Amino acid sequence: MEQKTRSGCRLTLSAAIILLATYFTRSAQAQDGEAMAQRVLRASHLSRINDVEMKPWHLKVSFQLYDPNGKPSEAGTIEEWWGGLTLWKLRIESPSYTTTIIENRDGDFRTQGAGLVPLQIRVIENSVVYPMPMGGGCKSFCVNDLR
Repeated sequence: MEQKTRSGCRLTLSAAIILLATYFTRSAQAQDGEAMAQRVLRASHLSRINDVEMKPWHLKVSFQLYDPNGKPSEAGTIEEWWGGLTLWKLRIESPSYTTTIIENRDGDFRTQGAGLVPLQIRVIENSVVYPMPMGGGCKSFCVNDLR
């Protein structure tokens, strides 16, 4: 009988140790994951060029789009002027899409009838303005979804 009790205690003690080890391992992994996410978010904020604290800037980028077979399909330019979160201008020129978007204290103004910026062009603009991913899904597009 005493042997069964010892085996039961050992089994219970082993189970408790395994549960505690699992808990502490997962807790440490969660903390490491959160710390890593914070470092990536910080790097993202430090590398983006349209931050609230940035001084005014002007950027002009030439781009080329490719078809599904890897052949060039279109070329154009993206030009952006930045004065702050509510003071900027975006000009896109390509054969299939041309627009100007201006935001200032009076509102958001767009080329009439131009529609939304095509995804391929928006991705190019985002990769320049936000060189590091923002994390959390859509965050890299959230500001520019308005465009």
